[in-house]
Amino acid sequence: MLDSTLGELAGFVVSQFLLFYMAHFLIWRFISVGKKGVFLISFIALLTFTILSFLGIWHGWLGSSADLWLAGPGFFLLVMLYLHFYTAIDRSVSLRLLGELVRRHPPQLNFSELQQVYASEEMVASRLQLLVQKGFLTQEGSQGFYYCSAKGRILARITFCLQALYGIKEAG
Repeated sequence: MLDSTLGELAGFVVSQFLLFYMAHFLIWRFISVGKKGVFLISFIALLTFTILSFLGIWHGWLGSSADLWLAGPGFFLLVMLYLHFYTAIDRSVSLRLLGELVRRHPPQLNFSELQQVYASEEMVASRLQLLVQKGFLTQEGSQGFYYCSAKGRILARITFCLQALYGIKEAG
């Protein structure tokens, strides 16, 4: 039997999420761009949840540890929604193109101007660099050929399976 009311649990979940968001926001102000990413956000969320859950039980904000079985899924649902939002803002080519148009005075660009602002070569080069940095690719030889690492091959195969499952023929 739960010791807290649904309203108390919802308040606790929202409080946990707001503290997670503040921690994420503050940490992002002090770390370099190369260290930022979804895995670090996930770690911050897990750490925030763990610490606040122990404090919640210790201070009586939660009736018992059984309340965590409802608070946990609620908190992590909010974190997953937030991660989708964050990733869309961080990685969306479409949003970046829209932003470039809005920043211009007058707010217009033709296709060749858009290509200068957001060259596809630049986009591919930055993605390749990230994949090498994260260990999914290796770059070898005097010509700079890229090769999938074992980690990259596993991720590609998982992606192929998921694309087949969802009926996605071309992605990216």
